[in-house]
Amino acid sequence: MTAPPQSDPPVDPSWLGLAVDAALDPVIVMDPDGSVVEWNHQAEAAFGWTREEAIGRSLATLIVPEHLRDAHTAGLRRYLATGERKILNTRIEVEALRRNGTTFPIELAITEARFDGRRLFLGFLRDIAGRKRHEDWLRRRAVEAEFLYQATFLAAESESFEEALRSCIDIVCQATGWPVGHALVPSADESALVSTGIWSAHEERLAEPLRAATEPMRFTLGLGLPGRIWQTGGPLWVAAEDDVARYPRADVARALGIHSAFGFPIKIKGRVVAVLEFFTTEEREPDANITLLARTIGAQIGRLVERKLAEEQRQVLLNELAHRVKNTLAVVSAIANQTLRTSKSPEAFAQSFQARLQALAHAHGLLTLSHWEHADLHAIVEGALAAHGPLEERVALVGAPVPVSPKAALALSLVFHELGTNAAKYGALSVPVGHVVVTWRFAAGDGLHIEWREIDGPAIESAPTTEGYGSTLVKLSVERDLGGTFAARYLPGGFECEITVPTDPSSHEVGVAAQPGAALAAGQAARSRRRTRRADPQRQ
Repeated sequence: MTAPPQSDPPVDPSWLGLAVDAALDPVIVMDPDGSVVEWNHQAEAAFGWTREEAIGRSLATLIVPEHLRDAHTAGLRRYLATGERKILNTRIEVEALRRNGTTFPIELAITEARFDGRRLFLGFLRDIAGRKRHEDWLRRRAVEAEFLYQATFLAAESESFEEALRSCIDIVCQATGWPVGHALVPSADESALVSTGIWSAHEERLAEPLRAATEPMRFTLGLGLPGRIWQTGGPLWVAAEDDVARYPRADVARALGIHSAFGFPIKIKGRVVAVLEFFTTEEREPDANITLLARTIGAQIGRLVERKLAEEQRQVLLNELAHRVKNTLAVVSAIANQTLRTSKSPEAFAQSFQARLQALAHAHGLLTLSHWEHADLHAIVEGALAAHGPLEERVALVGAPVPVSPKAALALSLVFHELGTNAAKYGALSVPVGHVVVTWRFAAGDGLHIEWREIDGPAIESAPTTEGYGSTLVKLSVERDLGGTFAARYLPGGFECEITVPTDPSSHEVGVAAQPGAALAAGQAARSRRRTRRADPQRQ
């Protein structure tokens, strides 16, 4: 007769406790009725219950959140009755409950085992809250990077600043889930922010009343959400219903149930060129990630617009340079032809032509220093006469600083070169004791008046009967190029002349600037107006 098989020797229950305590993660042992049989030190730390408190109690009441307990109990009964298992011997991610009532995510693996003839279930748990936070952080960064890329790409592809603003608002609304966005820009006189009429609205119920309330308004510095963003130059997050005095649309926001608003500026070289604002009916606390995303998008859009404007400005400068080069070449050609006709020898031609080119070159140099915006009259006269000796000994220049336009600078350089050359050959600068006094005065409505007087030079018996090329060049430069007047007087004591150049305050391209010292400011204002026409839909 065959002896019956020997059963496994009984297992000391203390071994089970030793085994689970050796684990590095929480381990919980449960019997088929759901009661806790073993509870290691890591489980104590994770859930807040001591081993003594946990053993004998239902696992469901210890670590299973209330909304999951029915499913937990039903699953255990189904497995015991039918053997059907859904989570046994697999890893799942579930929500667990701590003693203090808070929940956290865990990774759970359950296996069935027998100890000392008992059927038990071993649960191996791992706190994955840190991993989940990191995964969420990575996910947010990926989403934000995608939206930032889209915003940058769409702005780069936009044909205008208006299109870039619209793209930026749409992207931020998508990235944040805020239903309404709007763009404002500084007014023409930069005294207030005004609506661009650009809105992104996923909820027209909110957008229409906000649009009706906002578009007639002017937000001065510090007024309302846009005005405060304009004032601080940074993102701002507020509760829309707070502080009625500072939020002029608070009544509308309350009526619509808007609880949160935030906005940020778009800046070019530190100057706010637009403010974007967003609204939601949800109560949202300030979110550092959204604020950072908004700041980054605003900076990116600003840099893109700045590059676009710089490229446009570069093209304008190239066009202006091409135009000026053509004009300069035409002037040089005319000077060469006329100098050749009036020169008695090749040597005389070379000397006269080179001197005239140097006068033009000096004027070009002065204009280049100011980016072809203006040149100072004193520097023009000084440079044109420098070839005829130390000015402090022979020439006196009397007049306040007067910036003149590029066209006037080139013409006046040739004029004073010819006057100086004539004085050096035949007039006051041709004798040791002679000297020249150049005076000018300026009045915005009356133009520029220049007087040239030669003193202690050779006596003049009579005016010349014919005009040389130098005299013709002076007269044509003043009358034809500058629209001014030229009057010459040949007096016994020396040659004198008076030049009047009118002012064109609208363009600053002919004559002189509208007022002394204003050419640089006028040039900056003109550039600002050109930038504004491109960057400000309200001013187009």
